[in-house]
Amino acid sequence: DFMCGSGTIPLEAFMVRNNLPPGIFREMSFENWKIYFAKEHKKVLDQAKGAWKGARAAASASLEVADKEPGAGDNSLRDQALDISEGRKAMIRGSDVSDRSIQVAKNNRKWLKLTADQVFFETLEAAHIQELPASGTAIINPPYGERLSLEDAAAFYKELGDIMKKSFKGWSVWILSSNKEGLKSIGLKAAQKHTLFNGPLECSFRRYDMY
Repeated sequence: DFMCGSGTIPLEAFMVRNNLPPGIFREMSFENWKIYFAKEHKKVLDQAKGAWKGARAAASASLEVADKEPGAGDNSLRDQALDISEGRKAMIRGSDVSDRSIQVAKNNRKWLKLTADQVFFETLEAAHIQELPASGTAIINPPYGERLSLEDAAAFYKELGDIMKKSFKGWSVWILSSNKEGLKSIGLKAAQKHTLFNGPLECSFRRYDMY
């Protein structure tokens, strides 16, 4: 996500990838219902958290064995460890032009007890992105106009489309936005379109395959 803000998309992507529900640490309104089975709810949450911790521990242990003794250890676990540690097969990254946003993202990563090897954040203008892998998936949630003031939404989204064409060849780029007029200025045909709601805002979630 090259407009990651506080890091929600990269961090939740890591959680989903490791079988931890993204909303697991949130307080839910149903917890205030008169009929609420707190013990059962806690049991489900604890099971999910335990599975996540176990997967991370097993992957790290297998990677340590494999690094000490090439060819040793469970290959599937080693592959998982490589995926979620140093990004040799896959890397989850987030960047933003705002230093403040990136600091918030790093604080959120720390709160989840993750490291920069697992989810990497950096301050970077989207136009300066380079040296990406030959293929991958980007998911971005750009400013809507409702959330941030955009003097010229058409120009902004046109520039976004230009960045996608220049830097993301071979990638699938997903964009979530409520600014449908702005999306028209990207200058690319979406391979998929889905209607979602981000709070009260009706949004379009679109996939662009870059060739």
